[in-house]
Order: sequence, then C-alpha cells, then structure tokens
Amino acid sequence: MKLVIIEKEDFLKGSLNNLELINNSLILKKGYLSGIYESEEIENNKFKKIVASWNVNTTKDASVEIKVSFYKNDKWSMWFSYGKWSNNGLNEGSIVKQHDDLGKISIDTINVKNGFSEVLKVKVIFKRKNSKLESPLLRRIILSSFKEFENIDCKLTDIDIEVPKISQMLIPEIGKSICSPTSLTMLINNYKYLKDAYDVSQSCFDNGAGIYGNWSYNMAYASEIGFKSYVRFCENADIFIKYVSSGIPVAASIKTADNDVLKGAPQSYPSGHLLVIRGFSTNGNPQIIVNDPASKEVENVKRYYDFSEFLKVWNKVIYVLELEK
Repeated sequence: MKLVIIEKEDFLKGSLNNLELINNSLILKKGYLSGIYESEEIENNKFKKIVASWNVNTTKDASVEIKVSFYKNDKWSMWFSYGKWSNNGLNEGSIVKQHDDLGKISIDTINVKNGFSEVLKVKVIFKRKNSKLESPLLRRIILSSFKEFENIDCKLTDIDIEVPKISQMLIPEIGKSICSPTSLTMLINNYKYLKDAYDVSQSCFDNGAGIYGNWSYNMAYASEIGFKSYVRFCENADIFIKYVSSGIPVAASIKTADNDVLKGAPQSYPSGHLLVIRGFSTNGNPQIIVNDPASKEVENVKRYYDFSEFLKVWNKVIYVLELEK
C-alpha cells in the first residue's frame, strides 16, 4: 500500500512526446495540439485496488486524460481511462464499461480481478484545441493502492480543528447529492479560501457518470485552485489520525445501512457519504469529531461519533489537501 507520487524530475524518467518540463510541470511544446507522457514501470507492494489523482491547471479548451495500466499474469491490462478532465465542470467525464480479463474501473477506482498486481504504469494525454491557447499543465500524479485493512491499536490525541461548517441540505435542488464537494469546500475554506459549495459542486461534477462524488475529480478541482490534493486508500486508521493530529483535516468516505450503526448521525448512508474529520476526543470513550454536511442545520454540522463505530462504517478512503510549497 504505497503512495506513488510522480512529480518534477520524476517525469523525465518516463517518455515525453511533444511535451517539456518547465518549472517542474509538464506542458505541451510550442505549436503542438497534443502530447503524451508515459511513466516508467512502477513497482509497488501487492495491491487489488488503485485510485489516481492528478494536480493540474486546465481550461475549457485544454484537457488532460489520465490512464493507468497494471501487470498481472505475464501481461499488461488495458489502459483504464479516467476520461478527459477540464476545469469548471467542462470535463467529458468518466467512461463506463471499461474492463478486460485482468481488471475493471468503477468511476474512480481500478479493481484487479482474481488476486493482486505489483507493477503499474500511467499515461497522460494532453490536448488543446488551438496551438495559440494555453497548454494544460501537469504538476504531479499521485497513485494510491490498497490490498487489505489492518486493525491496529491507535493512539488518539485531543484535537479539534476549527473547520468551517457547511450543510449540504441547505443548498437548493442538488443538496442531497453533494456530500463530496460540500466536504471538499469545508476543507478548502479551512485554508482561508472563500469558496461556495454550489460552485465547487459544479466544477467537480462528473459529466460521464452524472455524479458529484467522483473522488478523483474532486481532487483534480482542488488542485486547479492551488492545492496538492489526492485521494488516499488507508491500510490502517493511523494514516488519517496522523494527518489530523498534525493539523490537516481530511474528508472520509463512509457507508451505513441504518442509523443504529453510527449513533448520532443525522441519517443513514446506504449509498455512501463523505464527511470531514476535524479532530478527536479522549474524554470517556474515544470519539471522532466530524463536520457532517448531511446535518440540516449549520449549527449541528459538527458532531461526535464513537471512534470504534466510525471505523466499522469507514470505506478506508480519505481526501487530503495540502498547500503547495
């Protein structure tokens, strides 16, 4: 379960076609409408899932398409595509029915069939409609893989980060569907930005799947406004504990069958849900402090959930936002 980060001079280890590395970012060479970056083969620990994130700057007329392949049974899988990404909701969206005998992709997650892989590679296709237009710019690619979850003893520290509270339920028409971009907006605003959850939702919308909750697209949007942002699978809870304990709140994916599974939740989340982890309390039974955007009133967005109950409903996935250095 290694976090693979490709950035700066790492790009030069792969192949560049009609691209150049300028100020640590890949862009199209002058005069070219398209270009391709392909990484070297990347050895990883055994994994059965991969999720890709990319940190970019694009426009409506300039896009990037991220593709990932893995090696298994003495051959490479197909190139699984994340679709053409452009900022401001102008993406072409994720692509359905991508599968072969080695694996398949479900919106944002690539799944290895019947076992594991240990080697992968990534390809990025750059395009712009006119050679006089600004090139798409790629700062980094982050690949997170997952094999299995390990239950370990976790030591919690009392901390509560004052993450701004937002209720998705107060946003007309789309409120019930935007837990992911609403949680992302809370993370963004924690860094003193002033983003509106509705506007963030429109920029994150996956025009292929017709959803707001594409994990990779949410992180791509955050990168467009200046963050180092990525989706991360976690092999144990200590991963997100370390982020939060160091002052970095994260968003987490959960799923619950009914309200009794996570006591104190405003509703059940049988289709999945995103919320923000802002801290921990060790007073009595260990608790996790969250901003749950499904709360109908802003004043009730901040909630305390039993830590052990939370771990049972957590999907072992988090969003991480860090300021670019």
